[in-house]
Amino acid sequence: ESEVKNMAHCIYHFGSQTLGFSVAAHILFPEPHIVAPKQAEEGLAVLYLLHGLHGSCADWHAMTSVERYLYESEKPLCIVIPEVSNNFYTDQYLGWNYLTYIGEELPKVVSRFVRVSPSREKTFVAGLSMGGYGALKLALTYPEKYSYAASFSGALDIVDLTRANASLLGDAAEYIFGPESQREGGRDDLFALLGQSAESGAPRCDFYVSCGTADDLLSHSQRF
Repeated sequence: ESEVKNMAHCIYHFGSQTLGFSVAAHILFPEPHIVAPKQAEEGLAVLYLLHGLHGSCADWHAMTSVERYLYESEKPLCIVIPEVSNNFYTDQYLGWNYLTYIGEELPKVVSRFVRVSPSREKTFVAGLSMGGYGALKLALTYPEKYSYAASFSGALDIVDLTRANASLLGDAAEYIFGPESQREGGRDDLFALLGQSAESGAPRCDFYVSCGTADDLLSHSQRF
């Protein structure tokens, strides 16, 4: 007799110690994996799935078939979709530490009640547009945490993005990334981070980068 496959979809609100205010995340996973014993070493593979600019943590569930793909998959997986508003998944020049929140605090919060694996080989990150930038920045910043990172139509070149589309973020660009003169080669420049990673001998993370040929951000993916 085949096991009935039930999926859980939680919308979790909690107070972030890193950010200093309440945040939300959508968490999708097979129901039997809820509430793990602390001693469990093995657990679900986990995918951190990041939304785009002007989006929210509800977008992937509301506008794609991600829940159906998860249901149909033969390999159990936990998907965590955090909310960051328009804050680019980075520790901001003047603002909040969203990179630290996603990379360090959120995994600890999720593991309190879902049995997710702490293994690098079973931890992945992916995102759309702004989320594509966030996914690759997380993987390059924490190479010991992620074995696979994917960008879909990613806003991967923040130097070009903030220079060519000054109205996109307006004054917020300086609060998030700092003065324009410091962005190229700085801590938020993915191309600089990629070069540093190659030279450091950090653990290899496999990248998947895709973009539509009619997308305004195509050049970012091609260059990366």
